[in-house]
Amino acid sequence: MIFSFFRFTPLILILFLLFVSVTSAADTDSCLSTTWPHEQSALEPDPSIYFGRLENGLRFVLQSNTEPRDRVAVYLNVEAGSLHEKRDERGLAHYLEHMLFNGTIHFPPGELIDYFRSIGMSFGADVNGYTTYTDTVYKLVVPLGTEQSLDQALLVMRDYADGALLLEEEIERERGVILAEKTARDSARYRSAVARNTFVLRNTPFPDRQPIGDEQVLLQAGQDELRGFYRRWYQPENMVLILVGDFDLTSTKELVAEHFDSMQNTEPVVCPEYGVTDHAGIETFYHFDPELGATDVAIETVRNKVPENDSLRLQQDNILRYMASMIINHRLDQLQESVESPFTSAGYYDTVMFDRFRITGIRASTKKENWQQSLALIESELRTVLDYGISESELERVKRDLRSDLENAFLSADTRNSMHLISQIVASLDAHRVLLSPAQELELFAPFVEAVTIEEVNHLFRDNWATDIRLLQVNGDAELTKPDSGDELLAFYETLKDRKIAPPEQLSIPSFPYLIVAEGPKGRPVKNTTFADIGAQRFDFANGLILNLKNTDFKKNQVRAALHFGDGQRSLAKKGVGMLASSVVNGSGTARLTATELEAALSGTSVRHSFRVAEESFVLSAKAVSSELELMLQVLHALLNDPGFRSSVYERSMKNFESMYRRLENSIEGGARLYLDNFFSGNAKSSGLPPWIDFSTLQLDDVVDWLKPYFQGAPLELTIVGDFDPDRVIELAAKYFDVPGQRAYMVEAHPQAQFPVGQYFETTVQSSVDKVLVRYAWLTDDYHDIRRTRRLHVLAATLEERLRKKIREELGAVYSPSVYSLNSRIYQGYGAIYADVVVEESLVDTVRDALDEIESSFTLTPVDNKELRGAQSPILTSLKDGLRTNSYWLHSVLSLSSRNGDQLQWPLTLIDDFGSISSGEINDLAQRYIRSNRRAVGIVRSEGSAEFSSVDQGANSNGVFPDDNG
Repeated sequence: MIFSFFRFTPLILILFLLFVSVTSAADTDSCLSTTWPHEQSALEPDPSIYFGRLENGLRFVLQSNTEPRDRVAVYLNVEAGSLHEKRDERGLAHYLEHMLFNGTIHFPPGELIDYFRSIGMSFGADVNGYTTYTDTVYKLVVPLGTEQSLDQALLVMRDYADGALLLEEEIERERGVILAEKTARDSARYRSAVARNTFVLRNTPFPDRQPIGDEQVLLQAGQDELRGFYRRWYQPENMVLILVGDFDLTSTKELVAEHFDSMQNTEPVVCPEYGVTDHAGIETFYHFDPELGATDVAIETVRNKVPENDSLRLQQDNILRYMASMIINHRLDQLQESVESPFTSAGYYDTVMFDRFRITGIRASTKKENWQQSLALIESELRTVLDYGISESELERVKRDLRSDLENAFLSADTRNSMHLISQIVASLDAHRVLLSPAQELELFAPFVEAVTIEEVNHLFRDNWATDIRLLQVNGDAELTKPDSGDELLAFYETLKDRKIAPPEQLSIPSFPYLIVAEGPKGRPVKNTTFADIGAQRFDFANGLILNLKNTDFKKNQVRAALHFGDGQRSLAKKGVGMLASSVVNGSGTARLTATELEAALSGTSVRHSFRVAEESFVLSAKAVSSELELMLQVLHALLNDPGFRSSVYERSMKNFESMYRRLENSIEGGARLYLDNFFSGNAKSSGLPPWIDFSTLQLDDVVDWLKPYFQGAPLELTIVGDFDPDRVIELAAKYFDVPGQRAYMVEAHPQAQFPVGQYFETTVQSSVDKVLVRYAWLTDDYHDIRRTRRLHVLAATLEERLRKKIREELGAVYSPSVYSLNSRIYQGYGAIYADVVVEESLVDTVRDALDEIESSFTLTPVDNKELRGAQSPILTSLKDGLRTNSYWLHSVLSLSSRNGDQLQWPLTLIDDFGSISSGEINDLAQRYIRSNRRAVGIVRSEGSAEFSSVDQGANSNGVFPDDNG
């Protein structure tokens, strides 16, 4: 069973867990894997998965699945990444990944992406690749599972496997793209992660094998170097082909053999060394970077371990470790709710990297001046669990959660998404673990979870920390005062050892629901409207409640709800209060139960909930398995009628936002949020962020005074989508929301935004990362003409492809340009198409010239039908997938449909209207909107390293000028 530790894992571990794999014990003698995990284990894999192997050693995995319909995910996993590079090859694995999109035997340079777009695949979403320390994965998600479609997809994959052209001119052009990617990904957080990586995995090759590579190697790499790596590691014995989706199993087996049987293995390879860490005793790590905006403190222990094959015992051990980690994380969650808490977030983790290094730790994120208090607090929490152990109620809570997870996965197994399934397969193969079905997991692990004892969990904690290794870490904007920061950190840690640790407070799981709902007959709807053409119904109740329902089979045994009320961002009184309100409400639980108490009360259930301030309303959302429908509505009822606006959460939120502002002020991406969003909207209240000097003056009363009248009196619109009994939903909606008395509190507001036509804005942020964000925007219109809005999306896609070909493919200047259309639902006449480009300072003028050229290109070179199809087809494919999701019907169609009745017609015309868009219409829109006299330009530059003692946006040099390029 694969559990997610990401919520409680520091950045360094997240990077590893997201981008690494492990090697099995069976593979330590050979770098080329030829066996399956279940062939070296007593565990049987998911019976719905077919495992095959060709005579040349290439392995393949097939799993038939019908969600989304017609779609098939095809992945080629090459088990070689940056770890397999020699020192003078650092970056070649990733470079090679790029090159396979730039010319193969059957697809000359420039043709592959155009072909995919023409059949409805989106570059990035449906066509992509990634490189990790130990793997390179190529991804295709084809729109049809027909034999012809899969034949073409496998032709591409075979080309990837051994058909790369690696032309010198393409290598040279792609060099600029890779260097641009290196620049785009560079950040204070990335550098911090690399620094911790270097410390924690000292004496191993990993710190020196970042997948992005070494700049000198990238500058000098040529055809010989790339071809050498390609021939050495791209061998059938070192590959796994995976297909998951809506296809015929028998014919697909034959297609795999037809395409890959003739592939041959080449030369023997030398196994990479993994090394062993050499930590001993108490060691310190200090990394200072004011651009991080906060400080992380951590205590870790690291052990080397021997790789092992999968087994029931091993998977049970993983579950036990997960349970133990969750118990400590629940304690830390409760600690941070206190006003006195020095940290804003904290977590405990116990994980394995590459099946060779076990890293266990406790960490906290804090303001720089609180690093000592935070380190002291996590040290005391660690000693508390080691000295006193855990309680029965703590163990029972995590048991309830795990039982619920296992049961809910089983209930929804029939409608799992193919993209999720193929990701699970890749992860399990990389980890050399046997992938079990939800039914197998329930059968094998539910009894184990039930039988876990306090003694087993306590023994695990103490065994993890039995070593004398303690890695003390301070990483962020805290500036230690002594010349030798390690001595200062060590000296402070020594002062903590003599403190007496009190036993933990024994907590019980609170009961829920607690609000009393009057018994007796409930009201029935006074009006029932059926929308037969979309399979939905609306029920109007006497008190103003509106209930929208749609039964679906997209997700078996799952239901989602959204309770809309009030005017949301439309009624903002102060800029920034919406962001603060979301944080306060989501962190406060209810008036009676704190957020952690509410979470504890809901343990063992699938109910998840959230609050957000949307453009046109406030929204309480929830989801659950169908059997917990009433509990889900009880949660929404409590959140609405007994909201918690806690001062402790307000204080914690302000600390978090102060750290957020610090980070934003020290990156160009943050500068876009702080400055460009305001510039392009005329400083509209719901767009962008206010300066910290203004945001810091917001009080809890600003949130309460704004929200409380809406919570108490605004008309309600409840929408429920999924697998449910409509009669039961009507009964429950009446019980919890059809209360006597008319809810009628609304505020008529007509906010305005002003696009800065013809203006140029430039600002700088204090950052040591040398890159610039260039944003062009063209004024369009608001959201409410849906035909126009749809066509503007196609125009944006067309513009993005022209931009990609010009500045990425032709100039090699940029990694990933982005173009998108945003159309407001609340600002009349306000919308824009934006083009964002992250580039080195030296290439800003080149990029601006290219953007100017593309702007005028719609006049010189109008969009033809081929170009239109390239933009239109991927959108249509995505829309067809979206039509079979509960999220689409909940959020885009039914919610607020009583206010915006046109929404109910949108799904009826969605596919046909997008499909009918003509090149003439796109050219007309381009001539109308993509013009210099409708343009504004914003630029964020970096200027040196950050040096400040407090958040102060007044130090930035902002300027608004006429756009001379226009």
